[in-house]
Amino acid sequence: MADDDPYPQATPRELRRLSAEPFGEELARRVANRLSTGKPFGYFHREHCGDGLAYLDRRYQLHELLDGSPCEVRERWRKDEFVAWLARQSDRSCSRADPSAPEFYTEHGWLQNNQTITRARLHEFMGDPPPPKGKPMDGVRRWLDRWLGPAPKAPPP
Repeated sequence: MADDDPYPQATPRELRRLSAEPFGEELARRVANRLSTGKPFGYFHREHCGDGLAYLDRRYQLHELLDGSPCEVRERWRKDEFVAWLARQSDRSCSRADPSAPEFYTEHGWLQNNQTITRARLHEFMGDPPPPKGKPMDGVRRWLDRWLGPAPKAPPP
């Protein structure tokens, strides 16, 4: 990417690090129930807002958002179809960089991993607390282990 590129793109390293773990049926069903109350999923601001989910006209919809509104409906499902579809998805499949996910895939690098559907965003949509990030000193311990070797274990009492 050039320094003056107005459209930064996801790096190959960022795309490789995306989780391929499916979201699962439990989360998918919770999201479907929340959408059915009329609460849409997505970002709502000016210009490109990424991918969104909504329940409109008695169908669950996947759409692209522009200026906070659906501009292109890409898929529509009944509830059971939607839950099955969302349960199979992952951060990687929804990244728009995975050719095996045709409902999302694009070669346009600026759209890849840009305001896409992720597990973290779905949990945030559900009001779930953020996942724990480990103990505060874990990063320091890993760095010290790498450079100095693991600390000796304390003898049993």
